[in-house]
Amino acid sequence: MARRLPVERHVHSILTNPIYAGRIRHKETIHDGRHQAIIAPDEWDEIQELLKARAARKRGTSGCGVSSPLAGKLFDETRDRLTPSHSNKKGRRHRYNVSRRLILNPKANKAGAWRLPASELETVISTLVADRLNDETFVLRLIPEIESADLQIAQATLKDISKSCLDNLVTFLGNIKISPGMLTIELNPTALASMLKVSPSKIETDALTLVSTFQRKRRGVETRLVLGAGDIRHDPTLIRNILKARDWYDKIKKGARFADIAKQEKTSTRRVQQMIGLAFLNPDTLKPIADGTQPVALTSEWFKRNALPDNWDAQRQAFAEL
Repeated sequence: MARRLPVERHVHSILTNPIYAGRIRHKETIHDGRHQAIIAPDEWDEIQELLKARAARKRGTSGCGVSSPLAGKLFDETRDRLTPSHSNKKGRRHRYNVSRRLILNPKANKAGAWRLPASELETVISTLVADRLNDETFVLRLIPEIESADLQIAQATLKDISKSCLDNLVTFLGNIKISPGMLTIELNPTALASMLKVSPSKIETDALTLVSTFQRKRRGVETRLVLGAGDIRHDPTLIRNILKARDWYDKIKKGARFADIAKQEKTSTRRVQQMIGLAFLNPDTLKPIADGTQPVALTSEWFKRNALPDNWDAQRQAFAEL
């Protein structure tokens, strides 16, 4: 197979994304969306048949043809901009992001200045942003007032975006700050609001910041960037139950009874009553649950055994003691 050119790769990523055909993907199924199509759906279907034999691009790789997709967005802890640069070694071109002060004055003191391999940095940022968009709890934090009926559509939309290459993801990025051992990424609220068809005023700004530790490791003459794992304990059961509780509460507001929901979910009425309180968790508790940094003892089992306080201050006090 002939090597795919950069422009072709960029077009390929668009043509294989159902968002551009006015659709959304939920798990393995593609549904009609609420947004306007850029590519006619019937033409998109024909293109998929033509592309069926071609390999899909792996998520998390660096750009799809743009040589410096992060240009203008990278800053260090001194607020100095990181500028694209490159060198040629043995006929091979190596790209870097370098503190601007080193570009302006090569003889300047290099202590504290940055010279990071561009492809490594792009891969790290792509991975972090894609993982956040792919997190089912992110929508709840981003749009706390979202209706249950719109929740799955928004989750599916962000999941589709998360599969894009960095050239496309960069639309949703604000400034990115690099400091010793720490990477801070700001998401663009206007771009997210536009894609999700909501007013920017509905966006919760606290949900727009991604923070991760990282390390620089040498491998021969090359530098690798390794994300720090930290103390992350995502609890998929608790996250799933929170989503269910919000859905149940929406049904109760529309007149459903606990017994009706229990019958539909094939569970007990007591189980529904035990878990419905998860729909009223305060935002300060939802954030660490989504990040995987909640107290070890804060699980679905804890909510089965303990009554959740209605008052958010009382909730904070109860969880602080775990």
